[in-house]
Amino acid sequence: MSRKATNMGADQYVSARRTESVDALAVTKLVSESTEQIFGRLNIVNLIERANLAVTLINQNDEIMGQACFLDYPNIGGVDPGKWEDWLHSSYNKTSSSTSLNTLFLHLFVARGEYSHGAAKEIITTVYTAVPEVHYIYLLVPKSAYPEASLSNIFTPIEADSESAGIDTHVLFACGRDKFVPMLHVRQARVQDHDDLTPIFDRQSNMLTNTYGDFFLAELIEAQDESMHCLVSEIEGTAVGFMSLCTEVNLDLLNKCFDLGPLHGLRKPHPDDLTCPPAEPVVVEEEAAPSKPQSSKSVKSQVSSQAADEKGESKEKEELSIQRKLSEEMLDYMSDVSGSLSTSRASSVIEKPESSMAAVEEPPQPVAEQKQEPRLPKVNNSFMPEFHGESNAFSIQLFCIDEQYEMRSLDLLREAFARLPDKEFAVMTVPHLVPEFPLLQKFLRVTPRITSNLSQELYVFHKMGLTE
Repeated sequence: MSRKATNMGADQYVSARRTESVDALAVTKLVSESTEQIFGRLNIVNLIERANLAVTLINQNDEIMGQACFLDYPNIGGVDPGKWEDWLHSSYNKTSSSTSLNTLFLHLFVARGEYSHGAAKEIITTVYTAVPEVHYIYLLVPKSAYPEASLSNIFTPIEADSESAGIDTHVLFACGRDKFVPMLHVRQARVQDHDDLTPIFDRQSNMLTNTYGDFFLAELIEAQDESMHCLVSEIEGTAVGFMSLCTEVNLDLLNKCFDLGPLHGLRKPHPDDLTCPPAEPVVVEEEAAPSKPQSSKSVKSQVSSQAADEKGESKEKEELSIQRKLSEEMLDYMSDVSGSLSTSRASSVIEKPESSMAAVEEPPQPVAEQKQEPRLPKVNNSFMPEFHGESNAFSIQLFCIDEQYEMRSLDLLREAFARLPDKEFAVMTVPHLVPEFPLLQKFLRVTPRITSNLSQELYVFHKMGLTE
């Protein structure tokens, strides 16, 4: 994202990117005395590595114009980083809607003096654009200091409500999303929106127009009923996004082609649901036959071996270990031999260690004494769970949004769940080669079954993925 930051008549074209560790030296040079008064003395390298989000502004010459670090807990002593929500809600007014999922705290901001105002606005705008889940950014400043002008124009002080930890030493400043990247206003689509939406569709693809005609969108909007809804997102009265929803989803086909078992088949629970394969009958094996008595020849062999002296016995053990080791090394070597070697040559090399092993092989154990390898249970790969409950999902049939507002696509999805409160899942099918767009990145890709013959991928989103 590239923008023009302007301040005091000086213009600079800047672009925002994630901060890298190599930026630490340049960022340190931008730290001033007022920076230390607001944020304290910091280890810049450590802060960049720990930050949930660190943004750097650079100009055309790759020079750093500004930098900021954001973390998900306040930079104040006496407050548990994992339990700051209770502290914030009880200490300050109008903070009840702030949670660990939609709030960030500014731990560092530096910029070149003449561009600090523009840099601060650009960084805050970048954060709200790149992370649509964030709705609040807070800044804690010691009472002995005051934010510099570039920050005080953006952040407003919050009135304290109690005497909790840090109240006597710090002042809380807040910056909401509404001032920079507000949420899109979403409403039901009207036929009049056709003129605003058609150019957006044509910029991304003219396939729909070529297939269904110039007025397919107006016809789709006019065909809305109880099972099909069309939503539009608008900015200052102009439609910038469109989403078509349908509650009639072929769940049987989706369950046949995709593994939806972990999602309960996208249906609501039902007493007749079959989620586990039936138990297979247990096969009882016959007991092993008793071992046959050893022959007199083998008994004599054992007696003679026991009568051997200790020296000969130890010598045999050494020979056995040496020959086994040589055999293992030879087998390992042969496993790496290239396939270009002839079969006769390879077999002749292997025969030697095998004959040596046969000379020292121990007498076979009786069948009753042989260890039985545990058998693994058979897995029924053909089992397919059955779900009989009502549909718990709706499908997104058509979606398009202006590239400038594509990071706010979740605003449309939030309104979709609000209009269909009895549904918990949103599903979307896209062709295999379609590149991921911001909305699709929020969805979960479902694993297709081996027998699937659909030429599309299935993506699923649960409404609990929405943050307020």
